[in-house]
Amino acid sequence: MSAWREQSLSMLLGAGCVLGCAACAADGADSGCAACATVEVDAVLGTVSTYQSQLVSINDEPVASLALGAPVRVWASTDVAEAYRRLDPLDDGAIAVVEEGATLVREVLATDGTVTKLTVLYKGPPDYRPDAGNLWFAVTTPSGDALAEGALEECFACHVTRASNGYLFGLHR
Repeated sequence: MSAWREQSLSMLLGAGCVLGCAACAADGADSGCAACATVEVDAVLGTVSTYQSQLVSINDEPVASLALGAPVRVWASTDVAEAYRRLDPLDDGAIAVVEEGATLVREVLATDGTVTKLTVLYKGPPDYRPDAGNLWFAVTTPSGDALAEGALEECFACHVTRASNGYLFGLHR
């Protein structure tokens, strides 16, 4: 095959891969393309199942979530804990840098204080979902079993508005 033909074929395959990756980013699925960035779901959910021993508590006392209207407690990986503590959902002026691998687990509490579910935010690899900060989301049972995960549009719709804040809200106190 000529060098020109080989280069053209490579470009076409690459374009197909890019289009496939754009599609997988839109729906959270892995198209199988080697260039597609993916999240290792089992590893993240493994952290979630033991979050209280692996993550740092952000708030010891429950705080009402402005998004949910329910009380929450938040746990964060050490690489994002301090930045998260500085954020306030009512202040767009704070800047947070969130590195790949950063994890937040939010306990959503019933009025009696029992955990009803966990919501999870994980910073995926570059190009996982660049239009929304490469964030991956999950909703799990209190024990960490996934109820929904991936490109959860109901999560992205709010978090995309917080680009300058590392796509995070923080807790209003």
